[in-house]
Amino acid sequence: MLKLRTVCLVFVFAYSITFAQVQRNPVLEYATGTWCQWCACSHQLIANEILPLMPNTIVVGYHGPPDGSDPFGNFPGDEISSLLNFFFYPSGIIDRTSSPVPIDGWIDSIQARQNIPASVDININKTYDTNTRELDLTVYVTAQQNLTQKHFINIILVEDGLRASQNGNSTCLGGSSFSHNQVVRSMLNGASGDTLFASPVNQGETITKQFTFSISNDFAAEFSRIVVFVYKENATLNRSQIAQAEEYPLVGTVVPVELTSLTGDITDNNIILRWSTASELNNHGFEIEKSADGFNFEKCGFIEGAGSSTEKRDYLY
Repeated sequence: MLKLRTVCLVFVFAYSITFAQVQRNPVLEYATGTWCQWCACSHQLIANEILPLMPNTIVVGYHGPPDGSDPFGNFPGDEISSLLNFFFYPSGIIDRTSSPVPIDGWIDSIQARQNIPASVDININKTYDTNTRELDLTVYVTAQQNLTQKHFINIILVEDGLRASQNGNSTCLGGSSFSHNQVVRSMLNGASGDTLFASPVNQGETITKQFTFSISNDFAAEFSRIVVFVYKENATLNRSQIAQAEEYPLVGTVVPVELTSLTGDITDNNIILRWSTASELNNHGFEIEKSADGFNFEKCGFIEGAGSSTEKRDYLY
């Protein structure tokens, strides 16, 4: 498997987009660790089975335990691992409907939750300034039925494509340059979130909450997403039942090239890549990486870009 990645300098300006929820999106919260020899299997299950089968599943991975050896285990709100009672790795909770369960129970639980209507709709307006790294977020939660219990709202920052070693074994293959996705980097409004409403809410009523967050320079904004979910009050957090969840890119997909074609062919056991661009802006070039398993990538080549150009350019590797 080959992955084409553009290496460049991009200037992005603040923008605002409105999104709309259309169906229940089950949430898989799971405990993982780079030190855990069985955790690579959970990553493979998510990438190869859960997301292809149920692409609206929202996945958040809590690395830990906090203060351990995992490079992603310490983050604002990392007490969430103990609040959810994650005591074995890997394990997961689907929509906060049970105690943590092993990975062999994840798919059935997610499928079951998909058939239960969401009790709220979630919509947002967001503005992210890439210069100041300030996120302004307005969340609109509309009740789909009469709701009497107290509800909370959680906002989480997750990041994809983080490279670090992953312990493994003959069954769960790790690697020295493992690609970690859905990594929780910050519980932006705390491990327990904020109160959304404490008094009964009638069907059709909309509750509005506004937030402003400063996003750390430690996170790659272009590979980060915002997860927003609403859950009921319960003395046991892992049984509090998530009402609905949505996820959104922190920034838009900004590419410094206008790609018009990309093809791959096999000739004499060699993979030939051809691609063309209609325009390029400050494009340093294209880094080519290869992977045998879809998780561990290594650089195998680099093709210089055209810098800034408005003419058609053809490339071959």
